[in-house]
This record gives sequence, structure tokens and C-alpha cells, in this order.
Amino acid sequence: MAVPFDSITATTLQLIRRRLADNIFKASNFAAWMLARGRVQMVTGGKFIQEPLMYATNGTVKSYAGYERLNVAPTDELTAAQYSYRQAAVSIGISGLEELENDGPEAIFKMLKAKITNAEMSLKQFFDEKLLAETSTKDLTRDFLGLDEIIEDLVVGSQSTVGGINRAVETWWGNTFIDGTGTALGSSTTLLTELLTNAYHTIKKNHPVACDLILMDQTMYERYENDSREKLRLSDTKLADLGFENQKFKGATMMWNENIAAPVSTEHNIYFISTEFLRLCLHRKRNFVMGNFVSPYDQDAKVTQILVAGQLTCNNSRFQGVLRTDD
Repeated sequence: MAVPFDSITATTLQLIRRRLADNIFKASNFAAWMLARGRVQMVTGGKFIQEPLMYATNGTVKSYAGYERLNVAPTDELTAAQYSYRQAAVSIGISGLEELENDGPEAIFKMLKAKITNAEMSLKQFFDEKLLAETSTKDLTRDFLGLDEIIEDLVVGSQSTVGGINRAVETWWGNTFIDGTGTALGSSTTLLTELLTNAYHTIKKNHPVACDLILMDQTMYERYENDSREKLRLSDTKLADLGFENQKFKGATMMWNENIAAPVSTEHNIYFISTEFLRLCLHRKRNFVMGNFVSPYDQDAKVTQILVAGQLTCNNSRFQGVLRTDD
């Protein structure tokens, strides 16, 4: 007896759903890092994704002696950033003719697998671009926030609104920007390392949790690699096992991604990220979920979508930074 199409698709979708999100995130070195560090989190409900922020110290701290009264005045050192959900989808369609041409359980299964794999690959590329690409290539009202928006390549006081908080006014919410342009790297074999070292220390300041991830373009990665060719270089073996080339810089993992770009072709943005303060939030009901195939009323076809809703959020911008260099 022939196995109905719907039974085959239901079984196939059940198998695919279990691995879809992990597969998509593991295709990007940034997303794979977030996933491995437990920074990908499920959220539920609410109009916004809220991130509690510490924007001031507790003013009740004091020295005291004996029975001296302590300061119990109310304090207001917390606020919250609010991030809107962003959505994305990819459709998978099967025409009536394709269904006829692939009649039979084995043929249908192979066709479904091929179409779902193609959709998965498309989502992988989509998220890698949206999380890392320069803002001029994005739809700023619909696409997920990316590093270029969370970590702005503008001086404090000129940065924009992130999480509902205007950084131009609330400068404590701004990230660090270091302009290393005007000191062209030229043939120097030490200048890039000097710029990276200064940026690392400037962004870290007195915080005990240093930058743990450095992302740059291929040009700067290869430049650093060539300048350090005679030195011992360590790497993160777990990421290397996933296929992501990397090397260590002062304890941070350094990688390159083809989607990282600066506004000017001769310039390069290098991101210093404390991922402790970043989260990739996904709504638990839109965590790359895949629905059942349905037939449009005016087509001889069946179609479904893979759906995702969430946002890249930050709860401490102070320890995020970007260094801009030029050739």
C-alpha cells in the first residue's frame, strides 16, 4: 500500500525540526560562538525583549564604625533596554507536477530533503549577513540587529538609539570606538598588533571579564597572521573542530568573516566583543519552526515556511568596542 504524501512529510518535518536551529547557527562563526557559550536563549511573550541594565553604582556604600547609622536611602541604579522582535521566514514549495514526478515514498523523501536543505542553506547565509553586515546593506526596520548596530563605529555622543535608549544623550550606554585611521599600516609588521593591543586594553579598562571574541575581515586577519608568522599562536580547538579557523589574541578568540565590512573600501572594522553581555534571543514558538504543508486555494501546489522571531540584544555596551584601521 502506498504511503500518503502527508504521512511522509509529517515524519520528515519531525526529524528536521530537531536539528534545524543548531544547523543554521553552526554555519556562522559568530553564531556558533554564541551557541557554544550558551548565549542563544529562548524567550516568551511580551511586546519587547527586555534586558536589565546597570547604569550607575550603588551610592549607599560607605565606611562605618561601631553603631554608626548605615545609609539605607533608596537607590536607582537599574533600568532596562527594550528590543523589538524581528521576524524572518523562508518558504518551501512543491508543485503538483513535482509531486507526481516523485511519486513513491523514497522519491518524495529525497525531494523533501533536497528542498529543506536548500532552505536551510539560504537561512544560514541570511543570518550570517544580517548579524555581521554593514547597515547600508540591511532593512533597518525589519532585519535582526547586527554588530554594526549594537557596536557602532561612531564616537560616544554621536551614536544612535539602541534598545530604546538614546546613546547620544545617555553616553554611559555607548560602546567604545577607536579610530586608528590616518596611521596606514603600510609595510609595518608591528603597527597592527599595537593597535589591537591598545583597543583591547582600552575596551577592557577595569572590568574583570575581558573581550572574548574578536571579529575582523579576511584582509586584517591575514595581515595579523603574516605579521605573527614567526610567533607561537594558539587557537580554540572546539571552534577549529567545527571548521572555523581562529587564533588567540590575549586570551580572546580571533576570527574573520566575509560579511564584516567598513563603509569605506580602504578601511576595516575590527570588533572586540564581550559576549557575556550579548544574547541571541529567539521566541520559543518561532525557533526556526516549520509548519505543515498546505495547499493554496488557487494553485496546484503545497507550501510551508520555516519561521523565526527574535533579536540580538546587549545589556552592557561599555565593554563592547570597534577599532577602525586603514590599509
